[in-house]
Amino acid sequence: MNDIPTAWNKKVSDYLGIEVKKDSEGCLQDVHWSSALFGYFPSYSLGNIIAGQLWATMRQQIPKVDGEIERGDFKNVLAWLRENVHRHGQRYLRDDLVQHATGKPLAADDYVNYLEAKFGDLYGI
Repeated sequence: MNDIPTAWNKKVSDYLGIEVKKDSEGCLQDVHWSSALFGYFPSYSLGNIIAGQLWATMRQQIPKVDGEIERGDFKNVLAWLRENVHRHGQRYLRDDLVQHATGKPLAADDYVNYLEAKFGDLYGI
């Protein structure tokens, strides 16, 4: 068990060039890790992919949504989510709900596009 912080800190340094100063910022920063509940992480990633696809569709259907959000106006966002996602409850399985809401099967493309648009210039990718 004592090797985990050392191994974690070395990999963070090797991969990211970041020095971890204390375990609460490293191997113990998330309750799931210290509890060995690693199964949560794929579901987080899947949630981000779904959110990216829903967001891309919402932006197509509500062209001024970015400006509305900038002004703190979430009325159309909430209405879109209620109409396309919330009202269905458990009527559909996950993939079927995404297909129904966005008109296409679940795929990572929209999320990747979002990440590239948000971070591409910052990281030179």
